Amino acid sequence: MRFLTLVALLWLASAAGAQPSEAERQAAAMTQTVLQQLEAFRRGDWIAAYGFASSTIQSRFTAEAFREMVTRGYAPIARPLQSRVLATRAIDPQHGLVEIRVEGQTGETVDALYELVEEQGAWKINGVIAQPVPRGPLTMDGAGRGRPRG
Repeated sequence: MRFLTLVALLWLASAAGAQPSEAERQAAAMTQTVLQQLEAFRRGDWIAAYGFASSTIQSRFTAEAFREMVTRGYAPIARPLQSRVLATRAIDPQHGLVEIRVEGQTGETVDALYELVEEQGAWKINGVIAQPVPRGPLTMDGAGRGRPRG
């Protein structure tokens, strides 16, 4: 009987240890927001994509102006073919960063750093900085990012 009690206690402890931390839940939620917006862009659902923007962004752009801004300034993001999460970092409980590598439908690839803010229990995208990834053969640097050979 003691053995079964010990096994049950060990199982409960390991199950409790498997629970994601608050930082992990925050990182997952921020990442999900960015990936859901990219999926909305992929589908051409600009209203849904606009819904992932923060109130600050929505106060600066109408839905149509948002579509034009993203299409003109962030073509690979506006028409993503595939994406990969590079890093996620919580700055504090209301702010975080998500870095994504996005390959656009035209073949252009960018590393995009998203700033997210928590608004009324949901993560919203408050801005993005995108930097083109150089074309050509890539090698992996120590951080797991592709860098041109040379």
